[in-house]
Amino acid sequence: RLIDSQAASMGLGFSVLAAAEAAKNGASLEEAAEIAASVLDRTHLFILFDTLKFLEKGGRIGKARALMGSILNLKPILTLQDGEIAKKLQARSFRKGIQSLYQLTKDCGTLEEVAVLYTTDPDEASNLGNSLSNLIVGDKKPMVVRISPAVGAHGGPGVVGVVCVTSKN
Repeated sequence: RLIDSQAASMGLGFSVLAAAEAAKNGASLEEAAEIAASVLDRTHLFILFDTLKFLEKGGRIGKARALMGSILNLKPILTLQDGEIAKKLQARSFRKGIQSLYQLTKDCGTLEEVAVLYTTDPDEASNLGNSLSNLIVGDKKPMVVRISPAVGAHGGPGVVGVVCVTSKN
């Protein structure tokens, strides 16, 4: 069965893990696919870029926007909406961007799963993960994982992101 995830990185990963767990517990293919789709529907992705340089080089933004963003020290936070990259907000510093990632994740509501993604700074990701751990139901801890090449290639060094899955309720 084919499912268009319209997701990236752990946005896809959490749905695959949930479907695999369901299959391991005896779910049919259709039931596992429904579980995967349910997880995808409740998944949110937020990616903070430390520099606009690689977004510009990859053709995601123009040179003028990259230059202005660099001068103003803007740090965009992007998300996926219906499989398309969209700007969620922008911060005026990397530190404020990290705070915004926390707030965006908190605003999602009660969480089942959280993964903190990074390209080059696992310590920054671990610190963010520690602060997000109180938002997860039960005794689960956030995963801290290197970001997928598909996202990392466009972001370059210094990218930090959060993928979260909200509770069913």
